[in-house]
Amino acid sequence: MGDLEPWTPPALLAWWRPELPADWNATIVPWPAATIDLATVGDAVEHPVWNRVRAVDGDQAAEVALLARSLPIDHLVEQGGRRFGLVLRPIHEDEIDAVACP
Repeated sequence: MGDLEPWTPPALLAWWRPELPADWNATIVPWPAATIDLATVGDAVEHPVWNRVRAVDGDQAAEVALLARSLPIDHLVEQGGRRFGLVLRPIHEDEIDAVACP
């Protein structure tokens, strides 16, 4: 299976939160998605872990998927001197209209 091209979903759902003291040993990875400012975009959510959510598609989804392929398990992304915990989920073609994102 190593000869297969990596799959890029048509869209991604991203949840994130600011760095926490429990993240002391996380690997820090630069956030290259300049078009997505994690400090200001996304919708606030009431969740025990995540503070913000945003669906991304097109070129943004491709850019974030490229980063996602390289992320270690315990990581934070850093943008503009701020660090964020991040989790991503692909949105498949047949569920684009069904995925809830505030």
